[in-house]
Amino acid sequence: MERLDDKFGSWTLLDKPKNGSIKALFVCDCGDKHYVNYSNVRRGLSTQCVKCQAKLTATRMSTHKMSSTALYNVWAGIKRRCYNENQVSYKYYGAKGVLMCDEWRDSFESFATWAKSNNWKKGMAVSRFGDSGNYCPDNCKIQTFSDNAKEVKLPEWSKEKSAERSVQLSSLSQDVYFKVVELAISGDYKSKELCLEYGLDRHVLLGMIKKQGFETNWRKTLLTNDQIAELVAIRFEQNLSTTELGEIFSVSYQCIYDTLFSIGKYTKLERRA
Repeated sequence: MERLDDKFGSWTLLDKPKNGSIKALFVCDCGDKHYVNYSNVRRGLSTQCVKCQAKLTATRMSTHKMSSTALYNVWAGIKRRCYNENQVSYKYYGAKGVLMCDEWRDSFESFATWAKSNNWKKGMAVSRFGDSGNYCPDNCKIQTFSDNAKEVKLPEWSKEKSAERSVQLSSLSQDVYFKVVELAISGDYKSKELCLEYGLDRHVLLGMIKKQGFETNWRKTLLTNDQIAELVAIRFEQNLSTTELGEIFSVSYQCIYDTLFSIGKYTKLERRA
């Protein structure tokens, strides 16, 4: 007979973690078996398999017809921070035990009713009092994103990084500063090359360039001007596919496509998988 302490939401424990593993074998009510983080299941961070969660979400979306609204995005964002281990901000929320109350987690309509009754408007945030505790009606308020940002406690590494970037900027002479900007906008260097050469953080380097009113193609491509010229020559001399070219230049085929498209050297008819 199934023991009560083996049941967690839709999960039923089949086999506890072994050999130092953090994952245990569970079976969902739908019958699917999965290895899931044992601690997360016991703490209620995982209550069912991905397939069942997707079905539940689809049902709710088709019911309230608000999945494309700004308020739904706010609710989904909170939920991701609390329960999605792949979310970047999860380590500051779910990983530290921050949860949504069952009422909100299981019902967007309930969350929406509370938000609207508290004068929520598009462009406003739902924040916790003192930036602590769980997301629930008694511990949350509606405010602007700018006010919310003032209350958020920055992690120590963020403060240290900000101070480190300030030091990097202050250590550059005026001549070196403008030399770096000139090299950056020339298109002959990758951001990584300049950062290593001058001991800069990439965000510092991008900030320097933007402050002078310039833009680079780094967000569009990882190739220098010389590499782009070589790419174009090889592309039409050897008629290689974007995938083959990506292997030659050690970048993704999407990068090759974006590069060729941006300089007008690409059409769908020429593309080969």
